[in-house]
Amino acid sequence: MSDSMLSSDHKQAEILERILTIGQAVQKHIHETPKIVYELIVETVCETTGADCSVLYPYHPSFGEFYDVDNVAAIGLHHGLPVEPRADKRRRLAARVHREGEVVREDIEKEEPQLPSESPLITREEIRAFMGLSLRVGKDYLGILYVDYREPHIFSEEERQIIRLLGYQAAIAISNSWASRLADLRSDAVSKLKMVGQSLVAIEDPAKSLDDLLEGIAHHALDVLDADIVDIYQYVQISDEYIMPPTLVGRRWFPEVPKTEIYEDDV
Repeated sequence: MSDSMLSSDHKQAEILERILTIGQAVQKHIHETPKIVYELIVETVCETTGADCSVLYPYHPSFGEFYDVDNVAAIGLHHGLPVEPRADKRRRLAARVHREGEVVREDIEKEEPQLPSESPLITREEIRAFMGLSLRVGKDYLGILYVDYREPHIFSEEERQIIRLLGYQAAIAISNSWASRLADLRSDAVSKLKMVGQSLVAIEDPAKSLDDLLEGIAHHALDVLDADIVDIYQYVQISDEYIMPPTLVGRRWFPEVPKTEIYEDDV
C-alpha cells in the first residue's frame, strides 16, 4: 500500500473520530450550551481542511430572517466578528448561499472581484477563497457555514465532501438545539398560562368596569410573564375596528406619546 493511500486512510480515520466527537458533544451540550458544539464544528472544519478561518451562523427558527446572534461561532479570525442584535440573513452573499445551497470561490480577485462589497468579513479578513454552505434538514434552513482561506485555494472534491458532512452535522446540532429550547419554552408557557388563568379568576368582579378589568388582566400578565410592556386592544367585530387607545401597562420609554393609531405590525 502506498504512503499516499496510508495518509488518506489516516486522514479519513481522524475525520470520522472528530465527527464522533461532535456527535457526543451534541448529546452532552446541545440542550444548554449549543455554542460549545458550534465552536467544535468550526474548529474541526479548519483542522480537517487546513482553512484559515470558519464561521457558523445558526438561524433563529422563530424569526426566520435573522441569525441566532448569541450562538454565532467563529475560529481563526484576525478581527472581532460584529453581529448586530438582529443580523439579517438576507444580505446579498448570505442570500445567495441560502438560495443556491453552496457557493465556492477559489480566487475571488479573478472570479468575482466585486464580492468584497457584499461581505464586510471578506474585506476585513482579507479572504481570497471560500466555500459557503447552506445548512438544512429537509426543507428547513438552519444556518450558513463559511470556510475561508486568505490565499487562493483549489477545493478538492474530498474537501468539499468533508465540509458538506460537517455542515450536515451542524444542521443536525442546530435542529436539536432549537427542538430542545422550544420544548422548554412550551413547558414554561403552559405553567405561566395556568398562573394567568388563576389570576383572571382572582380579579373577576361584576362591579368593575371593562376598562378596570382589562387593566387588571394586563397587570397580572405583566407580573406572571415577567414582561416589560403589555398592550390589550379591544376589537369590535361588527364594525371591524379597534378601540383606541389600548390598555397600556408597563415601563415605557416615551409614556407621554399617546397611542392613537393601530398599524399592521401591531396586529
